[in-house]
Amino acid sequence: MIKSYFPITEHRRIKRHCRILSYNDNELAVYAVLKDLIVNAAFMTVFIFFSSRLLVKNRIIQDWKYKLSSGVLQGGFGIILVYYGVHLNSTTVIDLRYIPVLVAAQFGGFGAAGLAGALIIAFRMSITPISASSWIAVYTMILFICAAALVTKSLKSYWLQWGYSLLSLVLVLMVVGTLSAVIPLEVLFSISLFNLLGGLVIAYLLSYLIRTEQLEQRVRSIQLELQRMLHFQPGLSAKIIRNDQGEYVYTICEGQLLYKQGGRPEDLAGKKLSEIDLTPEHKIMLKEYLDRVFQGEKMTYESGLNGFVTFNVLQPVFEQDQVIEVIFSSTDITDRKQTERHLMESEARYRTIVEHSDDFILSFDTQGMIVSANKIFGDRLQLPIERIMGKSLMDLVHIQNEGEWVHRFQEAARQRCLQRFETDIHLLHDQLRSYSITISPLDLEGQLRMVATIHDISDWKQKREADDANKAKSRFLAQMSHEIRTPINAVIGLNYLLQQTDLTDIQKNYVGKSIISAKSLLNIINDILDFSKIEANKVELEKIDFDLYQVMSDLSNMVSFKANEKDLTLRFSIHPQVPQRLIGDPFRLSQILLNLTNNALKFTESGEISVSAAVVSMGDRDVTISFSVCDTGIGMTSEQQKLLFHEFTQADMSTTRKYGGTGLGLVISKNLAELMGGTLQVESEAGSGSCFTFTVQFEHNHSTLVQPATPSSGQKHSYNHGDKLAVLRDAVILLVEDNEINQLVAKEILKEAGMHVDVADNGEEAVKYVQGRSYDAIIMDLQMPRMDGYEATRRIRAFEDLKDTPIIAMTADTMKEVQEKVLEAGMNAYVTKPFDPIQLFSVLQRLIQASRY
Repeated sequence: MIKSYFPITEHRRIKRHCRILSYNDNELAVYAVLKDLIVNAAFMTVFIFFSSRLLVKNRIIQDWKYKLSSGVLQGGFGIILVYYGVHLNSTTVIDLRYIPVLVAAQFGGFGAAGLAGALIIAFRMSITPISASSWIAVYTMILFICAAALVTKSLKSYWLQWGYSLLSLVLVLMVVGTLSAVIPLEVLFSISLFNLLGGLVIAYLLSYLIRTEQLEQRVRSIQLELQRMLHFQPGLSAKIIRNDQGEYVYTICEGQLLYKQGGRPEDLAGKKLSEIDLTPEHKIMLKEYLDRVFQGEKMTYESGLNGFVTFNVLQPVFEQDQVIEVIFSSTDITDRKQTERHLMESEARYRTIVEHSDDFILSFDTQGMIVSANKIFGDRLQLPIERIMGKSLMDLVHIQNEGEWVHRFQEAARQRCLQRFETDIHLLHDQLRSYSITISPLDLEGQLRMVATIHDISDWKQKREADDANKAKSRFLAQMSHEIRTPINAVIGLNYLLQQTDLTDIQKNYVGKSIISAKSLLNIINDILDFSKIEANKVELEKIDFDLYQVMSDLSNMVSFKANEKDLTLRFSIHPQVPQRLIGDPFRLSQILLNLTNNALKFTESGEISVSAAVVSMGDRDVTISFSVCDTGIGMTSEQQKLLFHEFTQADMSTTRKYGGTGLGLVISKNLAELMGGTLQVESEAGSGSCFTFTVQFEHNHSTLVQPATPSSGQKHSYNHGDKLAVLRDAVILLVEDNEINQLVAKEILKEAGMHVDVADNGEEAVKYVQGRSYDAIIMDLQMPRMDGYEATRRIRAFEDLKDTPIIAMTADTMKEVQEKVLEAGMNAYVTKPFDPIQLFSVLQRLIQASRY
């Protein structure tokens, strides 16, 4: 409302001409007033409509720019309403200037309403002189803005906001107009009614616009969600219509499967079926399907395209019983098809395995009735599979422990867990055999089945029992070897010590024969152990680097004493082409050579024995060497030679009575030679001696060839270990041994060689001894009470200053496992009981000399 309290001549400074009416004009004047009111209201409605659509669209963005634009826009509309107001007379103008202010408050809050009101008042002040009426207009606007802002902020309901805001406008107009006493009451009432009605119209219009925009936003949101759903669905969806020419056209196409196949929506959308990049066969098939679908039939089919297998659905959409379009949906089933193919292949393999298995494979229901069985079960029962179905296992075979079968079957079904047990079964005419039975539950789509695998373990059990027997025999032999070697060690050792004393010739003869008898017994034990290993295929050959000359030298040392006793000449020769360094098993090579040489010594009373080595063939990596042991002994006939390599036999039983032995030495040597890739042969003539020759394959590294330094032809070999004793003289030795006799023997032998000896009864005492005195070497028994030799060695090695002290195991156990365990515990070497003093001195000399230098 504009209240004009200035003469008509001043008011006409407004740019447009305004008709001035009095209260007493005729009907034409009333018509003109109504016309101007309608024009003012029309301006307001049009302006508010377009501005509100803009404001409603951007209502979510409530920043300062939005509030500023709301205030400026509504202030401009208010100025237009003032400009086109209805002039009742020179002092009174009716307009709807407050409605834009209320709209600004609705959209932009107090700030926007204040900006709109300020613009309107500024325009009002600019077109009229400043007077009392001008200030009344300012006060009215300020009061209304405050009231509208307060109502908008306090109330949440849209209609309550508008209702209270319009009531506050009427109240402000009436109060200010009444207090100013310059506007007649009927005019105030008319102005208030006009603003109230105009405000209600605008409120309804805005409500309509807001609801419309909300619906449009919801529609847009739904469309966006549908578009996203179509886009991100794993499959593919499309809409197909039929145009007036009867051609099928894709209108919508979306989905990730489309992108996976290398396509895009624009490749299909808007295109006819004939224009799509498909094979002619595919187009023909799809057209046939679409023809049927447009007749009202739903179609499903599988197809392959671009390496994908898809499951497709063509769904007709009806309108008034007519198909107007088709929804096409496609799902990628490539992985499922691969899984099905793998499953089918797996089932085929399973059926093949089941049908060709040597085991009985049966499936049962939960009541124990057979529902399937493999062919071999029916063949063994001599029954067709049809006659087996529906029967229990106990109806077909005799289970020795039926209670065990029933219990295990019920437990597997009740707990859904695997059950495994062994039992004996009598199958038709077969003898009672042992079987391992495995019962496992199988869930087939909610239907429980029990699968039993019945495996014949009779042969395995027999083999296991045989293996257990062999192991028991091996343990027995090892234990007996240990138990026998311990007293033999005492016998040989004590006789050796006795031999060093002053004896008569008869006594020396007795002692010598005692030593020979003990060593013969020892050889018998060794032969039996070796033969048992060979018989059980448990001989494992080493593959290590060794010095062949050292092997020959050690052999010379071991047999020289006996050769000297019989006044025999020993000859050793190694051909210049034979490599000095070889890779193989020196222990087994020495064993063969020692067996053959001892045989030669045994059966030769005069003359000589020769041991030689020569190259048979040589390659880049391998070399085959021939070893010969020849003697001038009693020889053999051809008949005797045929029995030579049979276990527990000799060429002549009279030989056994005269020379002794087990008849195993040559058998062991022959088997060892064959294990090492060679052979053992003999050439002999009765009364003219024998020559045993064997070949062995080694690896070599082209090392320097060696010239033999062993005794030359025609010389008798004598062994003098004085140089070794010189190194050992005054050496301090710790002897760890629990057997008193063995302590005595070892201590006296060591002392005789000039060594100082301390004795510990067990490993625990040995650990204490080494902490109080420095030793040149430690001789360690393995089996002792309180602490064995292995643990004692580990504890001694834990001391920093004892890490390099030589420790020599002295054991009556010759098993290879024990020898490996000795080295793993940290010992440097081992000597077997009964020990040869010369061998013991040799090991001590080598280790002590190495530790000193």
